[in-house]
Amino acid sequence: MIVGSGLLAQAYNSACYYKKKANICIYASGVSNSSCVDDHEFNREKSLLLSSISQLTDKQLFVYFSTCAIYDNEMQNNAYVRHKLAMEKLVSEHENYLIIRLPLVVGKSPNPNTLFNHIYSSIIEGRTILVWEYARRYIIDVDDIVKLSRYFIDNTDMHNLIVNISSPCSYSITEIIETFERVLNRNATHQNVKKGKAYTIDVRKMLEVATSSNLTFGKDYLGKVVRKYYEK
Repeated sequence: MIVGSGLLAQAYNSACYYKKKANICIYASGVSNSSCVDDHEFNREKSLLLSSISQLTDKQLFVYFSTCAIYDNEMQNNAYVRHKLAMEKLVSEHENYLIIRLPLVVGKSPNPNTLFNHIYSSIIEGRTILVWEYARRYIIDVDDIVKLSRYFIDNTDMHNLIVNISSPCSYSITEIIETFERVLNRNATHQNVKKGKAYTIDVRKMLEVATSSNLTFGKDYLGKVVRKYYEK
């Protein structure tokens, strides 16, 4: 069972393997915008999450997607992060669960609020991009989430844990913009502001899986992802 209709849910729906697994609930729904402060949206996710869990037996696996923003000290008082931590706590009360924390997820999405879509449209339309000078972002291709999560889902030793699925290195906003400039062959207009901070994500577990799955995060991972979804 796959719950949701957004970018992540569509990626799992495209992988027929998960559709056939009656003993797994992939919960790919709920709040995804880290700027959200709307209690109505938070309560809607909580209600759907509890409803989805209530339909499962103790042995059925519930997979929940949380956020790596939890590791960012500057986000500790953020409403979205507090909500995600509260949802993680509810999920962990189920007999059989897996919590996957994700960074910035990249894929084909009409959502104009994602960082990559914002940078792309700003360059195409000639708008100025405000760059947080000290901020860095980890990324992950949505298709790589589906590939890498299979090991954790299928391996019962990995259940009842929290795992991070993310690129092993982070990128400055400037690096991301420069990559878009090369791919689009256009110059961006941007203005730096002295804001943001770097943080670290532990991806050692995931890298072991990536190696055995022949999935590599080379120096050009950012470039490959941008070309895949934004090159014309």
